[in-house]
Amino acid sequence: MTQQEAADYVGYSIFTVKSWSLGRRSIPDAVWDKLSDLHQKLEAAAKLSAENRGPEDPFFFRDARQSLEALQLPKGSIKVAEAMAIKIASSADED
Repeated sequence: MTQQEAADYVGYSIFTVKSWSLGRRSIPDAVWDKLSDLHQKLEAAAKLSAENRGPEDPFFFRDARQSLEALQLPKGSIKVAEAMAIKIASSADED
């Protein structure tokens, strides 16, 4: 997820997001809440994808992508959910 996508998602300018990432300004609680909600949605989509299929399945990433697109989350977050799903599926394979 790019800083621009994050800025668009939380409703602030890219300049404000950059100042947060550089530690010049503190991040408002409402933004932390929104980012926490985003993380929970990404994790849920990743878990759903990982539980239903393994990374070797050709539909594995499609399912995660469809779940996220239905939630209207930032496009860059799809890659995050895919990575999370691989990690979850790999951890399950090790058990």
